[in-house]
Amino acid sequence: MKNRTLSGCLRSFAILIVICLIGKLVYDRIEARLQQSAIDRELELARNSNIPTTWQEFATSIPTAAESENSARYYRDLRHHWDLPASAFESEISIIFDSKSEQLGALKDILAKESHSLSLLEKATVLPRCWFKRDWAKGAAVLLPEYADMKAGAKLLALCGSVEVASNNPGGALRDIHKVFVIAKHSNEEETTIATLVSESIYLIGVRRIALWSYTHPSIPAYQTALEQAIKNWPKVNLSRMHRDELLMVRSVLELSTTAKGLADLGIKSENIAPAERFAPLIFSRRKADVEIARSTRKIIEACSLPVQNRLPIIQNEWENLQRSLLAYPTGGDIYQKLASGSLTNSDNLYHDQIWEARRLSYVALARALKRHPIAEQETFSDIINPLDHKPLVMKKAGKQIVIELNSSLQTEEKKLGIYLPSDSEMKALVRSAPKGGAKSGTR
Repeated sequence: MKNRTLSGCLRSFAILIVICLIGKLVYDRIEARLQQSAIDRELELARNSNIPTTWQEFATSIPTAAESENSARYYRDLRHHWDLPASAFESEISIIFDSKSEQLGALKDILAKESHSLSLLEKATVLPRCWFKRDWAKGAAVLLPEYADMKAGAKLLALCGSVEVASNNPGGALRDIHKVFVIAKHSNEEETTIATLVSESIYLIGVRRIALWSYTHPSIPAYQTALEQAIKNWPKVNLSRMHRDELLMVRSVLELSTTAKGLADLGIKSENIAPAERFAPLIFSRRKADVEIARSTRKIIEACSLPVQNRLPIIQNEWENLQRSLLAYPTGGDIYQKLASGSLTNSDNLYHDQIWEARRLSYVALARALKRHPIAEQETFSDIINPLDHKPLVMKKAGKQIVIELNSSLQTEEKKLGIYLPSDSEMKALVRSAPKGGAKSGTR
């Protein structure tokens, strides 16, 4: 009798286990369908906001170019031809302030050795387009080596321009700077965050050189005219577009982080895998996390189109939500926050359009100050308001250096906003290169 009762209990227990397993299987399938439906809904909302949800969609957002008008091949070839000493750029400031500097001959010799690189840049900048035709299917593992060489090429052309200035050839100098501005345009054809930042830095290389030439050679009006034209052509910023790949970026990083090959593609070694990686799937639902990650990232990108006072609380709130969801992917979440999250959440990019406009306005003030003969020791521009602190811009001149500060809590000792013409490092180079009797200068 006891055996029969025990057997019945075991049979009932076994049936209960089977029912539970079937129930769990059914629940998991229903849950998977619900979560898939939720992620599909989020991706559809993203597409409605012109946010790419696949790398194929992203690739189609980048204009293509015919081979006959595409400069990309010259920039790619450029990276194999660099042999420019860093000291060349320190010597540049010397010849800008003193055309009779002994550095001029040395710089001409250096540029002569760069004839092949200059030839590549010449060929690139006569073409209207730049399409690198990248394999975006690699996602976050796509490499972008050309940008560093494009920026280096812009510096080389600016150096050529300064040599032309010292050689009393304004036309040649301004032709070189025109090429710099073409490179700035070429570098932003993809209109991603990194492309935009590189493009802006290249544009500033050109604007700053013209400003220096206008400052040191006030008797040549062509430099002042070119500065005013560069300010007029100041590139526009579209925060939503430059961040449009962020949803793809985070999803790609998380997907790559779950396989050994993906981690290798990201350049991550096995010892850098987060210890919690093996336990996270048991604690967190990655399907639910995927939905929340897509939702928060979409809302952050959408908020980029709002005025700064409206975008900040949304981005900060959704970033906190995103960080919580990334706990489901310890390794991938850590990689994303290091490699990509700064593009959406650091102060520079939250206020990027404001900072960029403030830079433009600082050059508007500088161009006006450079028209004064002589330049005032201090001038307040009551009609030019800094969008970062809502106060008029002020120009101060101390010795050879002109300073127009952009006061803001975003400024650090390492990264100063505003104009320092020449920069602190350039001022030190001037002192080092000055003859014992004092450096000659074309400034007023």
